[in-house]
Amino acid sequence: MREEVIKMADHLATVSMPEFLAVVNDASNSAAGASQDGFGPVHGTVEANVSLGGPTLNVVADVHASDGNSFFTLAFAPRSS
Repeated sequence: MREEVIKMADHLATVSMPEFLAVVNDASNSAAGASQDGFGPVHGTVEANVSLGGPTLNVVADVHASDGNSFFTLAFAPRSS
């Protein structure tokens, strides 16, 4: 399985939830395409500090893809510095 880590900036940037989900969607689509190249499943993560209109949380999306199908899960934690 191939591993990729995608950070939205060298130091975790603060972005909105729609911006974060757009990047996760792109990563999910890219992983789905890459998983069809004959080299097996793809796994990656997307991480950023996400502003929720009040609190800001560190959010990590765990992206998986196999045979052209992808899914992701989200994990939330207090904002990292």
